[in-house]
Amino acid sequence: MFYLNAFLFFSILGFSGEFLLSFFMKQSKETLLLGPWMPIYGIGFLTTYLIDKILEKKQFTGKKKIFLCYLFSIFSLTLLEEIGGLLTFALFHKNYWDYSSIPFSIGPYINVFISLIWGFLAMIIQYIIFPKITFLFKKTPKWLTIFLFLLFILDNYFCLKRNHIFILTFIRLTR
Repeated sequence: MFYLNAFLFFSILGFSGEFLLSFFMKQSKETLLLGPWMPIYGIGFLTTYLIDKILEKKQFTGKKKIFLCYLFSIFSLTLLEEIGGLLTFALFHKNYWDYSSIPFSIGPYINVFISLIWGFLAMIIQYIIFPKITFLFKKTPKWLTIFLFLLFILDNYFCLKRNHIFILTFIRLTR
């Protein structure tokens, strides 16, 4: 349940952060799912967490571990962003983010500057915030985790059902 709780928490935190950013920038933000979550953030956190654990197992410590985690996180989160962008466009024919108008962009889904920021934020979350809130993931009642996860699954189901025409078209095109 620990990993599922972390996934849900950071998916909701990512949604909240994007909501606040678009509110203060006075922009509307379209999301794929109806609920208050963006799974790319939950997956991103778990990716960084896994990188940290692998480095720990390889006996990296201190600044060297943090620096390597930063580099691997930049690479993996950038790759996650590219794959997520390509998949959502292929399946739903929508771009939920597009960096192409920002300097240092490599296509619509990757921006060098943004990738560095993702790496920096990942380190703040991994080494400053996460250690302070780990107890939440261990003490969350099982029923609450299951309830939230079922809502998340239903949300994904309705999203796919709502967009099934695009998915069927994608499947036909790839045959």
